[in-house]
Amino acid sequence: MKNKKVIKSIYVVVIVLAIFKLFKFNISNYEQFYQLSNYEIKKRQLNQIEWEDIGKKDGIYLLTSKDCPYCLHYISNGIELVKKESEEHDLSKNVVDLDIGEYFNNTELNRILDYYGINSIPCILEIKENKIRLIEFEDIQKFY
Repeated sequence: MKNKKVIKSIYVVVIVLAIFKLFKFNISNYEQFYQLSNYEIKKRQLNQIEWEDIGKKDGIYLLTSKDCPYCLHYISNGIELVKKESEEHDLSKNVVDLDIGEYFNNTELNRILDYYGINSIPCILEIKENKIRLIEFEDIQKFY
């Protein structure tokens, strides 16, 4: 009789732990889903352009990626900083959503990034009258 109670107690503990594990897993998935949804909504506040079009006209470009955890987390800061800089310098507001695979494997993309001195994303590139200004991730992170 005592053994049955011990076995039942073990089963209950295992089931409770399994439920907590499942709940934690679902919260993690929800967080990822929320960040990705927020990212997609926020980036629509700017003109979406391809990386090949960087520098074809004066503007402010937020370079980011939905595959980058820092980009997902700091998208709001980046968008607001682009808006602020755009108003101050009267420039178009653009977002370039890079594919991480392409970021690491495309020599033409890397040539363009090297030309502008871009070492990491997210970052903001300001081009006005052939003058280049780069706002690094650390400044995006601190904004607000």
